[in-house]
Amino acid sequence: MICQTEVSVSYRHISLKILGEFPRVPERVSFELGQQNRQFRISIQTSVENHLMTIESFNKRFQIGEKEKEAVEWG
Repeated sequence: MICQTEVSVSYRHISLKILGEFPRVPERVSFELGQQNRQFRISIQTSVENHLMTIESFNKRFQIGEKEKEAVEWG
């Protein structure tokens, strides 16, 4: 599973506001991690009927080229 997580808080000037926002940052990261964990559990419990076709579909979606494909032996 490939996923990007980004949580940011920014202010133009140095301020104490950031201290008020800081507790929310770990909460948001924790929430996103929980979501990713649930998605991962679902993905490992889901069977794939034609794994080679699934890999090819993944390669097309993420524009994996021949060089990258050759770097991994799929047996």
